[in-house]
Amino acid sequence: WPGYVTSVSQLDGGFMLQTNVSHKMLRTDTVMDMLLDIHRSEPNNLQSRAVKEIVGHVVMTRYNNQTYRVDDIVWDETPRSSFEDRRGNKISYIDYYRDQYSIVIKDCSQPLLLHRMKPKRGQPQQEERLIYLIPELCAMTGLSQSTMDDFMVRKDIVAHTRLDPRDRIRAIKGFICNVKESPEATAELRRWNLQIDDETMRVEGRKLDAEEIIFGGMHGNRHKVGDRADFSNATSVNPPITPVNLDNWLLICTQRDQNKGRDLVTVMKEGAGNWG
Repeated sequence: WPGYVTSVSQLDGGFMLQTNVSHKMLRTDTVMDMLLDIHRSEPNNLQSRAVKEIVGHVVMTRYNNQTYRVDDIVWDETPRSSFEDRRGNKISYIDYYRDQYSIVIKDCSQPLLLHRMKPKRGQPQQEERLIYLIPELCAMTGLSQSTMDDFMVRKDIVAHTRLDPRDRIRAIKGFICNVKESPEATAELRRWNLQIDDETMRVEGRKLDAEEIIFGGMHGNRHKVGDRADFSNATSVNPPITPVNLDNWLLICTQRDQNKGRDLVTVMKEGAGNWG
């Protein structure tokens, strides 16, 4: 889900628009899918496991493309529950989504998600608003654990999200073009008597020479890091100048990550010889 992060600051050269390309990982599974998976695997531990897996994560509501942080799961409320709309009328969530978005909620017994909307900065007099969300209408964001464990998937994600300077400039120019082609954005800029340049601002810089990493060994191996400043491979085959033994150490992990913890200890022991 590509997008942009923007801000306007007053600098030495005047007002500057600072923008950068940003990506949000939007998954195809919903919060309801996750609740069902938890119920199938741990039916007797549904609530505590669901709180651990869902609360604190950010979800996106597809019907308005808004993101919310899940602050709690309200187990005693369902889509059948009612709330007061802006006109002060009582309406159920089922009827609200049907009338407002033409969405028919399938599971009427699912719990609701709670988002606490904090007062905006500079407006402390505002009260905290409680927003209730329907799990089946909320898509999970971020990477799932299975995705994080898949090296090839992570590699593909990096290829799409980590742009080189030319692609980044091209994307920023595309953003500027979209702003200038938008009648609403153009009208707002004209109201403030502002214009956006077609080109990004050029500044003079200097290129530093590649650093040289000195390792230990009989001849004091030297390694130039190159243009990418990467010396990770060199550290795996060259010992440090002065190795330090880890005589007392402790690894703490959760019960479900015990196998990963054992794998880490094995890799550390195998690699310790190369590190002196």
